[in-house]
Amino acid sequence: MSIKLKIVVDDIFTYEDMPDDTILREDMYQAGYEQYVVDCGWYETDDGGTFITYLIKDYDWEMPVIKILTKSFTDAKWSINVCKEYLENMSAKPTV
Repeated sequence: MSIKLKIVVDDIFTYEDMPDDTILREDMYQAGYEQYVVDCGWYETDDGGTFITYLIKDYDWEMPVIKILTKSFTDAKWSINVCKEYLENMSAKPTV
């Protein structure tokens, strides 16, 4: 079953390759599905920076369902797809 995320911000899948540093920021991708939010952004660190992707349920940012840290633009896209696959698997489960 394929779910349809409601995309709010998408500055990740807009680019084929790693963009220059001027567009890297915390709010690069956000989409929602029912009570879930998929969020990905760039966070500066002492070693240059990292992409962090979250899957959040019921706006509980303190306890993310999934949190993935990646260094590459390609892996950031992959991590968003991991969250989407998780949601697809959850929605495909039968209710008891």
